[in-house]
Amino acid sequence: NHDVGHLDFGLTGCLEWVVIMDEVIDQIRRLQRGIPVNPETMAVPVIAEGGRRGQFLTHPHSLRHVRSVQWRPKLMNRQGYDRWAAAGAPTLVDKAAARVRQILESHRPRPIEAAQARAIADLVQNFGA
Repeated sequence: NHDVGHLDFGLTGCLEWVVIMDEVIDQIRRLQRGIPVNPETMAVPVIAEGGRRGQFLTHPHSLRHVRSVQWRPKLMNRQGYDRWAAAGAPTLVDKAAARVRQILESHRPRPIEAAQARAIADLVQNFGA
């Protein structure tokens, strides 16, 4: 995922853009997994039953399987205009900035081992020598 968050040919970086692109990449990865097609997921009897009732979306079979194939964004709005407006009409950048703040406030990186720290320090000290 090289260049995520880079702008202006890599001369500028944007943490909000990093989290936005993380969501886009997550959606692409979900699409690449595809949707399994087999007798269980095709659910022909459920569809036939729903045809007589007019719908099958609330059928227990549909409810059991919907989460396994549905992608749910964390930043992008899928709530509809009224709920979005009632929540203060946050833009995608607003939500990304809030996510960046949350990450910066809560993330605790795992410490590196002493040997790795020495190797990095040696590289930095000898850079350009």
